[in-house]
Amino acid sequence: MYDMQHSKNNCIGEKNLRYFLAFLLWHFFLCLYGVVILGAILAGELKERKVFRILTVYYGIENSFSKLTPHIVQWFLNSYNTHVLLILFMAVTSLLLAGFFGYHVYLVITNTTTNETFKWDSYKKWQLSLTQVRAASESLKHSAELVNAGKQMSPDANTHDSKCGLFNCYLSFKGLFTRWRKEKQDFVQNNVYDRGVIHNISEAIYPLSCRKYFSLTKSD
Repeated sequence: MYDMQHSKNNCIGEKNLRYFLAFLLWHFFLCLYGVVILGAILAGELKERKVFRILTVYYGIENSFSKLTPHIVQWFLNSYNTHVLLILFMAVTSLLLAGFFGYHVYLVITNTTTNETFKWDSYKKWQLSLTQVRAASESLKHSAELVNAGKQMSPDANTHDSKCGLFNCYLSFKGLFTRWRKEKQDFVQNNVYDRGVIHNISEAIYPLSCRKYFSLTKSD
């Protein structure tokens, strides 16, 4: 399947990606709407029953946020525990939907699939580990050559030259490690399908396979 994102019971690909994004976005707004409506209902009950006045006047609690909050939360849990649980559930769900939607918008902008993302991460880790192993082996080889060269020096300058050899080993390892870090930073992804943000978004909203000229070209 072209541009397949993921699959459960129904594959998400080129032709239905826009509907999947709309599904995530509308459910995010529905959960957010539920949180706002239930919050407004609880705020109205709090005002109608004059809970603030009862707590401050009759119970003598200080009129401050830190002092009133525990008592108000306790009152909500005792009187409207179902509403509070629904608010928490829909708030967490809306956050998850927002994160999932944002991740897929990022994939649309970069014209990348989830399958390609995970495979690219695995390939990048393998390349970086391979570069690290090469740098470490070259460093050990260079250090061994310096130690062997130090053993062949005259006895009078053995101590001084041994210290110089160790210092040269340190510099050699530092230089190779710096080169490995530079190669790590220069190792970037080359996405040939990324043709710009506007083109990628238009391709997701109006897929190539649904366009008339694409169908004519394919039939020819």
